[in-house]
Amino acid sequence: MVLVLAAGLRLYGLRIQSLRNDEHYSRWTSALESLRDVIDKGALRDVHPPGYAILLHYFIRWLGDSEVMLRLPASLTGIAAVYLMFHLGKLLHSERVGVYSSALSAVSGLALYHSQDCRAYSFLFAGTIVHGCLTILIARALSEGRRSLGLWFAYAIAGLFLAYLHYFGLLWVTLVGLYLLAQVLRKRRQIGAWFLVHGVLALAYVPWLVALLGQIRDGKSWMPKPTLHSMIRVASNVLNHHLTVWLALVILGAGVAFWSARRGERLARDGAPETRRSLVQLCLWIFFPLATAVVLSWTVTPVISPRNLIIVLPAALVLLAWSLHVIDVRFVRGYPVLGALVVVAALADLLFVQRYYGVQTKRQFRQSAAYVWDVTQAMDTPPFIATEEVWEEYVAYYWRDQRKRLKGTFDEAKYPHISAAASQLNERLGKAKPEDVVFIASLTRGGSKLPDTLSGYHELSRKHFVGIEVRRLQRDHARPLTEEFRRDGELLPNEEPRPNDERANE
Repeated sequence: MVLVLAAGLRLYGLRIQSLRNDEHYSRWTSALESLRDVIDKGALRDVHPPGYAILLHYFIRWLGDSEVMLRLPASLTGIAAVYLMFHLGKLLHSERVGVYSSALSAVSGLALYHSQDCRAYSFLFAGTIVHGCLTILIARALSEGRRSLGLWFAYAIAGLFLAYLHYFGLLWVTLVGLYLLAQVLRKRRQIGAWFLVHGVLALAYVPWLVALLGQIRDGKSWMPKPTLHSMIRVASNVLNHHLTVWLALVILGAGVAFWSARRGERLARDGAPETRRSLVQLCLWIFFPLATAVVLSWTVTPVISPRNLIIVLPAALVLLAWSLHVIDVRFVRGYPVLGALVVVAALADLLFVQRYYGVQTKRQFRQSAAYVWDVTQAMDTPPFIATEEVWEEYVAYYWRDQRKRLKGTFDEAKYPHISAAASQLNERLGKAKPEDVVFIASLTRGGSKLPDTLSGYHELSRKHFVGIEVRRLQRDHARPLTEEFRRDGELLPNEEPRPNDERANE
């Protein structure tokens, strides 16, 4: 039932949201002809390793690059992550905690969002769970004196995948490697295996090390340096805005466990004998990535955001699941009453309060591109499209369907000129000398501002989408706009725009 719920939430409505900037950048870089171009023209200019771009390159070859196909790999991986959460909870405590963990991950807002996002974070979430399970199994093998060559091999493969997938995957592999180093030195077992595996990992990452150093040197982060307030806000976003509830339930569960232990009660028949060690591992799983991210943010570059911290989400959910199980065992004889209530409340919050599938939370590039297409086709001569962002690829991507429907009748002369509002815009405007300009801008709380190069034009109308504004401009000496072009939703000259959804625009 949990997997059915997870699949339904992740596969439904994959096309409701337009592709956001990062998703479209992933599509553009991964759709290049060769792997060399994917790495040279894409990954090297990005702020991430090339692993996901390479994966998506082959997904596009096999599945195509429609919005649904671009997001389908992340959705399937997100469903697999829910199944993996069951095994993580079972490994750390019991089958019941595994079921609780998978149910909580099925309705996790952060996990669901990135399961419908054409980026690496769903893979990062699932990969962290796999690598975490292997780390726990290796640590147990060290404690019991068992050989674990197969586990070390799988650990190395999963670690290499994470390191090339995302830099927070590399951070995770580094921290886990230090944890296992402490274990092998303390137990004085399998020290050679640790050095062999991590030596191979280091050598395998050498080809990308130069690029990593260059990205650190040249990169500029849009994230602010963390403060206590911002860290609380990020933690709340990771936990679907229920940080207070999470803390209350975890503290209550710990209190119930401590009280029952003092009274000599056994909390659950299926309780794992290494519960205390498992709790320590979960706390380390949460603390060290957070602490390291804070240090990096203050010493190198700001890196803290909810999506980067998806690597701590598995531990946070298992810790909550363990607490729910302890409370249920103590008060309702083990029936999953509180766990079911939490899942139902999270599901209701996800579908009805936040209206995840009904509210546009990503900028409406698809809708604005369709609007500009209708405008250009209604005009005798094509306008010049100016934008403050790299809109050429967006327009080409979202206009493909319209052009297919007009196959054989499309007038190439009506295909507009497109230019980003950069240094070449003035030169291109001077050569084209267009009478009509369509200006596409992303909205901020302060609104969009026309570039100086468009100062010779006056505004005829504007239309607002979520996060995007489209303005129609004419040269100062041009004829006024006729009624033919005043379409539904457009503003007439001197008309005030309607207020925007600020939460969506963020």
